[in-house]
Amino acid sequence: MALFTSNFNSKRLYISLTTGAIGVLIIAVLNIFIYKLSYPEYKHKYEMENFWMNKVKSSKQFDMVFIGDSRCYRGIQPAVFEKELGLTAFNAGLSSGGHNMEIYNHISNNILSEPKGGGGTRIIVLSVSPYSMSEEARSNKHFKSLLKTSKLADSKIGSILFQKNIKKRLKRAKKKFIAKEIFHKNGWCQTFEYASEPLQTDGLNIYNATYKNTTFSPQSLRDIIEYTKQCIKDNIIIFAFTPPTTPAMKALENEKSGCDMHAVKSAFQKAGGIWLDIENENVYNAYDSSHLSSEQAIMLSQYLSRKIKHTLQFLETGTLNHQTNN
Repeated sequence: MALFTSNFNSKRLYISLTTGAIGVLIIAVLNIFIYKLSYPEYKHKYEMENFWMNKVKSSKQFDMVFIGDSRCYRGIQPAVFEKELGLTAFNAGLSSGGHNMEIYNHISNNILSEPKGGGGTRIIVLSVSPYSMSEEARSNKHFKSLLKTSKLADSKIGSILFQKNIKKRLKRAKKKFIAKEIFHKNGWCQTFEYASEPLQTDGLNIYNATYKNTTFSPQSLRDIIEYTKQCIKDNIIIFAFTPPTTPAMKALENEKSGCDMHAVKSAFQKAGGIWLDIENENVYNAYDSSHLSSEQAIMLSQYLSRKIKHTLQFLETGTLNHQTNN
């Protein structure tokens, strides 16, 4: 009787395992089929997921790292700086990214290159927008969510196995997918949008609503000062700039954000940082009042890379004071 029960249980276990394996196989095949139907969309999704994961779990280190919010990761193309300066560069900007020691320590410990035996140039560039200095940005929601994300869910296999809304995906697969952005491995999001009155008005409305719920964070400024001093101590050259937007956005943020950019600049320079003024900011026209299109991002990157190169040349001769570069 015991032998019969044992054989019965073994058979039932075998059937359960076989049924489960077949079920997983069917789901996998179905997902692969949907993936093939909508390949351009899923390729874009995979590239986007890896784009974000590389910003927090990158296996590489770089001589030059940019830190900021969406105006940073859409507005700065590291390849331009690599060509101009001969350094490796990475854009670590995050969605709604703030300025605080949590982000700074992660960058310094994981993404910025280690000091080389013979010295070597290491550079941090802070992209400082009024929003990036807010209490909301300080919460680091995007950064924290990325740290918790499993690598499997962001691999090619994960992109297939963890698909959601299968019915919706099948419907969308019938339509031609056109990406409005390219996610580069160097952290730059190349955006194919162009300025229009509706887009710019929508952008202003979004920020107008945002500043009703958040305001300037004094602690973020204290963290910038602390990190700047830390960089100087560690022989890291640290720059900062405010990304250009539109006159309307600038006026809105001056009125509603609670952030005095002149005070931020002054405190940063007193701590030893080099502030990069953008004298020709009126030539830029953010497509949604906030972010730069592909062409304008490259134009800004070329401008800043030449300005940084000029500053580095002066620093090598010891004739440029940190506080005097305007």
